[in-house]
Amino acid sequence: MPKVHKAKAVDLGPTIVLDQERCILCTRCIRVCDEVAGEHQLEMAHRGDHEVLTTAPGAQLDNPYSLNTVDVCPVGALTSKDFRFTMRAWELSATPTVCTGCATGCNAEVHHKDGRAWRMVPRFNPAVNQYWMCDEGRFTYHELRGERLAAAVVDGLPAGWDRALARVAEVLAASTPSTTGVVLSATHGNEDNFALAKLAQGGKAGHVFISGRPAVPGRADDRLRDADVNANTAGVRAIAQSLGLTAQPLADLDAALIAGTIKTLIVLGDVLPLTHLWKLKEIELVVVATHERGPAKLAAVALPAAAWAETDSTSTNRAGLVQRLHAAFAPPGQAVPAWEAFARISAATGGKASWTSARDVFKDMTSQVSAFAGATWGRQVRPLALRFANSRG
Repeated sequence: MPKVHKAKAVDLGPTIVLDQERCILCTRCIRVCDEVAGEHQLEMAHRGDHEVLTTAPGAQLDNPYSLNTVDVCPVGALTSKDFRFTMRAWELSATPTVCTGCATGCNAEVHHKDGRAWRMVPRFNPAVNQYWMCDEGRFTYHELRGERLAAAVVDGLPAGWDRALARVAEVLAASTPSTTGVVLSATHGNEDNFALAKLAQGGKAGHVFISGRPAVPGRADDRLRDADVNANTAGVRAIAQSLGLTAQPLADLDAALIAGTIKTLIVLGDVLPLTHLWKLKEIELVVVATHERGPAKLAAVALPAAAWAETDSTSTNRAGLVQRLHAAFAPPGQAVPAWEAFARISAATGGKASWTSARDVFKDMTSQVSAFAGATWGRQVRPLALRFANSRG
């Protein structure tokens, strides 16, 4: 009997490529679509040695959980377009983390090499996401690239930390609490927000705002996806409440900028969806951010911050669960964790912040934020069950 040849590199949809000759017709991917995604998009066609995995005529594998089929494929027949032929999986290091794509906080691993992330895969947690995560969450590692803010910028020119901190000290010395505000960020971890909130609580600012990405209507489902595409909304609100800070909506900041009642603003993060963002050019703006975009481009002083994969931190998901993110590799250039940037600002302005590690901030935070009582700074172990399943492309 002649060998039966099947199609190679079959395009099943926007995220998946199938090698039909590798497929052993186990139907695990069909069950994932049916039971995890809730959409029957894969099926077997033909009979005997001509049977193949495929989609219905004219249909695609395009559900929001399609990449979970790659995880369960035992032979590597299903491969991710995003990762396919980019890196040998066994050469990558795996660091436990939490997806920052939405408020669900799916547990994940970031796979990396030589200071660069190459993919994200789910990590087992029965209380949050079991073995799964959505496709959009897997692609959040792409935001680690782009126009990174790797050095301090003062009045539009590159500067060292000493010059930048001296400029911040000048700004805060000339300001009053009644005309100064801080913007906490739901896109950053608990430690970063706690450090900025403590700066505000210490009398540096009389106005507190919370920023984040706008909600995405229609994104939420009864599985893992949430309309809130910020990882730490619950954590930021808990911190502000426990420290006695009244968080105002961003609409109030917009109005204050138009009225000219805010003269100085300290912003965490590069996400600040204001209608009148251009008004930030008219005030003394200090931004601590990972990327050179949004408010960071308008700042009198922009300080470089480490991204979520470059620093130890925690975030609080929609269920109030405080979860640990681990540093996978070092941040670029002069960037430091945002909590450290605020500790340096505090020291430069006569404050008493004495944290030397993220764990120090965590201990201080959990003793003062009632919602975080009982949270621990533990090392998370990679589940043995996923080591084989996640080794393929």
